[in-house]
Amino acid sequence: MVEAILSHAAQTRALPDRPNLEHLRNEAKARLKTLRVSDPAAQLSAAQKEIARKYGFASWRRLRAEVRN
Repeated sequence: MVEAILSHAAQTRALPDRPNLEHLRNEAKARLKTLRVSDPAAQLSAAQKEIARKYGFASWRRLRAEVRN
């Protein structure tokens, strides 16, 4: 279990000093296109959640709130 946590922590990226919400939205849309290759029913919310987790946040909502502050 500890290895999984460490592995996840190693995969997260830090937000840039001045994160841009529009850039993150575009990143999520690009991820959605990739997801739809294997799952045509994939939703934008799934892509947004993956992007949020990539930056160390539990959800898109929390990532968005951090960027807006």
